[in-house]
Amino acid sequence: MDEPWPDDILTVSCLRAADTNSVVPGSLVKTCWRCEASIWISPATLDHVRNQPHRLVCMQCALEVASKDDDPKLLPPTADQLKELAEALGLEPPEDPDGPPKADG
Repeated sequence: MDEPWPDDILTVSCLRAADTNSVVPGSLVKTCWRCEASIWISPATLDHVRNQPHRLVCMQCALEVASKDDDPKLLPPTADQLKELAEALGLEPPEDPDGPPKADG
């Protein structure tokens, strides 16, 4: 699949299932659109892209796609993605910049 990637299709990069044992709770196993490897997608990521044209790809294929794009764009993780990742790693979730400020002391 060496055709150019359409600009209106979001590329969602996911870890290959064979490459990790640590996953966000509730993640689903899907298939890479390019190489058909089994990949993990987290609930927050799936929610974020559900209503957008997208293709799920493994990290290796995402790097290949990006290398052929003359203007690749990366989107930052959403607040929900950061929260679920922090929880999975046993870390304190980051503050939501759009959420209410924390009270002092």
